[in-house]
Amino acid sequence: MTRLQNMVRAAARHIVKADAVMPIVLRPACNEDFAFCVKLYLSAMANIIRDLKLDVTRQEENLRHLWEADQVQIVTLDGADVGWIQIAVQEFTLHLEQIFVEAPFRGRGIGTGLITDLIDQATRNGQPMTLAV
Repeated sequence: MTRLQNMVRAAARHIVKADAVMPIVLRPACNEDFAFCVKLYLSAMANIIRDLKLDVTRQEENLRHLWEADQVQIVTLDGADVGWIQIAVQEFTLHLEQIFVEAPFRGRGIGTGLITDLIDQATRNGQPMTLAV
């Protein structure tokens, strides 16, 4: 187990309650999901957009340029869309492009679980994993 995996798992132990079982399901995104993804992106980035005085329309255009449905999976909880994750394979590297979870569902270990699963997948496949910051 890598140091990064240990750190993510340690964080997860502090976030996820032992008795909480969340039926998280990932489904492939389709082009119609962009509206949900951009809404969540702009909501999650609102403070940064405001503080840096960024143009919201330009941010949406930038996301449209980076968002590729075949790389995106929609995170669902009990059948409701609660987030999205974008993963790309660049050469032989698994790259976490973006991850967003709706505000009411943050702090429940959803993102941590997704990242842990991604690290496990990369490890099983002998791939390095990187992320966009």
